[in-house]
Amino acid sequence: MHARGEHQQTAEAFHEVRDIFERDAWFRWRYNIRFEAAMAEHWLSQGDVAQARAYVERLHATATEHEVHKYIAVAHQLNAKLALADGDLAEAEKQFDAALTELGNYPAPLVAWKVHAQRAQLKLQMNDAAGAQEPSARAQEIVNSIAANVHDQRNKFLSATRAVL
Repeated sequence: MHARGEHQQTAEAFHEVRDIFERDAWFRWRYNIRFEAAMAEHWLSQGDVAQARAYVERLHATATEHEVHKYIAVAHQLNAKLALADGDLAEAEKQFDAALTELGNYPAPLVAWKVHAQRAQLKLQMNDAAGAQEPSARAQEIVNSIAANVHDQRNKFLSATRAVL
């Protein structure tokens, strides 16, 4: 997320992205999905729920049209964050569950880790410490798995470069 003081820099960066979209028609929809997710996060960080909601709606529509399951899950995650901003904890839980269902069928570990961690925070906010344990543990499992894989891949890379040098 962006601090409020960085709003101008962020706006300039997003303007540059829009210029790139105009020049490069190849896979524009793919760039647009990422852009819509970033814009939704940006407007959420600025406290502009209406702007964020508009981008999330476009993100969900585009991701669904092109069957990009990772971003369908991200749209649900962002809808959960919007629900939290509105104080609707039940809707937030429903949206986190929808994101996790999507991720159960189409894994995206970095997104899943965030959703599990945010769902654990929601459970704590709902005064359900016992309910927070499972998503917290799942988030930790994903982080550990990613860290182990990064370490293994780093060692393979370093071994390969030594053989070439």
